Amino acid sequence: MFRFELDKGNFKAQCEESTDETLVFVDFESFYYGCLNQHGLEPDVDAWFDDVKKRGRILDVVFFADWSEPKIKSYKQKIRYISQSIIDCDKEENVTGRDAKDVTDFIMLDHIYQRLIRQAGVQQIVIFTGDRHFLSVVAFARKFQDKKIGIYSLSTSYCRALAEAADWYVSLVPPVDLSVEKEVVENINWNNQNKQDFYVLFGPTRNFIATKMGKDASAVGAVMTKLQQHGVIKSSELDFNGKSTSRLTIDESAWEMYQQTAAK
Repeated sequence: MFRFELDKGNFKAQCEESTDETLVFVDFESFYYGCLNQHGLEPDVDAWFDDVKKRGRILDVVFFADWSEPKIKSYKQKIRYISQSIIDCDKEENVTGRDAKDVTDFIMLDHIYQRLIRQAGVQQIVIFTGDRHFLSVVAFARKFQDKKIGIYSLSTSYCRALAEAADWYVSLVPPVDLSVEKEVVENINWNNQNKQDFYVLFGPTRNFIATKMGKDASAVGAVMTKLQQHGVIKSSELDFNGKSTSRLTIDESAWEMYQQTAAK
């Protein structure tokens, strides 16, 4: 579970349990893909919602995402237990990359401005994002409508400008859990040591670990990619059934350093 850490360094107001009437807007793509791609974890929406309920009297929680994406689609039903306000940010086929991400941001901004006008009595706006696109609406709500502004983001998506502009800012800090990393390292080492004619490959290793641990294969793949980026998993090119592929090995010194860094 993520730790909810109030950043106290840049705040004009401490975030305590309050009864302020509050609207919450969630960039669920940022939440989901940030957890998956940066931490190899799935988002704990229930734990986050338990935390946000302490920050005000929630009138509505609005979730934004392109729900047509296969990876994220399954969460739509889970979110319905929290809120029925689910906005589809479907992208056109030719919109990709950063432009695709911007579509969700712009739809969110439009909804926030509309709700600020239609529900003028609301006391607080909470936004889950780490994107500077929201600086303008934060400034407008605070300076011209006297709203309290709270921001949630993953610690890896921390935005200082948003933190300075908001009344409070909570970072979701991932747990120090190396269970998947350890399983990957042990599996690669065991196969290399005990199966002389066995080529340890990325895809089969990812799928085996995912099945063994009951994890999403994409989450395990993200952890393995992170280990590669830190030099723990090394790749050597080889010919496999007539195709060029990469055999995986472990750099033990890099693995030791990785564990020491994670423990700090």
